[in-house]
Amino acid sequence: MVVKDKLAVGDREIFMSFGLLNELSTIVQDATQIAALDLDPEIRTKTLNAIFAERTKSGRKTKDVEMDDLEISYQDVETALDWAKDHLMGFFIRRLESTAKVVEQTKTRMEKVESSLLGSSEGVSAT
Repeated sequence: MVVKDKLAVGDREIFMSFGLLNELSTIVQDATQIAALDLDPEIRTKTLNAIFAERTKSGRKTKDVEMDDLEISYQDVETALDWAKDHLMGFFIRRLESTAKVVEQTKTRMEKVESSLLGSSEGVSAT
């Protein structure tokens, strides 16, 4: 599934920059907490504040917003939360896949080193 980098909400277009994604991943912390965006009011509010904050093109936040000050429908809020969840889940899964790949490659390399070390220690005499 391809998630769009931009979300149109009202008269705004929100870009999922690394700055925004990083802030969202700091709020959510890990893939097991994705459901908290819907269930935990504090996490939901922090997430929405991050999404709707004004940012530079690179994603640096320039101005915070308060959700209570935005004129936004609940449908747009739900769309924004779903968009954020899709990006976060994709990010977490890609990072886990990458980590698993590195662990597998390291495992193979470690086995070779271990074999080499064990082979050289067998040739060492105690006398």
